[in-house]
Amino acid sequence: MNLISFIDIEVSQKQDKVLDFGGIKENGHSFHSSSTSEFISFINGTRFICGHNIINHDLKYLQKALFNSGLT
Repeated sequence: MNLISFIDIEVSQKQDKVLDFGGIKENGHSFHSSSTSEFISFINGTRFICGHNIINHDLKYLQKALFNSGLT
């Protein structure tokens, strides 16, 4: 189990959707894709998710996908 994943997302505020996901785990595995389902698979099993401005920005765009996947 990976304890920490560091993530960053790029969004289109005009379209109100995520354009790109990026992440790295403490074990060095990295991720870069525009696929929400692949991103969810990448962070699955992570205990902590860290990111720049994750609380005030990223969660707005990730909350529904996280909830639908059962990760919340």
